[in-house]
Amino acid sequence: MLLGDVCDLGRRVDLDEVLMTEEKPSLRKGTANTQIIGFQLPASVAKEVKTEASQRNVPLNKLFSKIWETYQEKKRGS
Repeated sequence: MLLGDVCDLGRRVDLDEVLMTEEKPSLRKGTANTQIIGFQLPASVAKEVKTEASQRNVPLNKLFSKIWETYQEKKRGS
């Protein structure tokens, strides 16, 4: 055992075994059908977006998804 064991949700996991497997288990749930995208916004817009997400108590990705959905609906209705 080179790297040791860690506790993963109550069960012991041998890190050597994990690193040697072809498919590495994800520690995050729900990431199988997602993709990271990156873009920059003006600081003032970023602050507004983060504030809106915080006020709605939703993560930024959920807020963006809703914004995109609304945009697509308006585009189809035009």
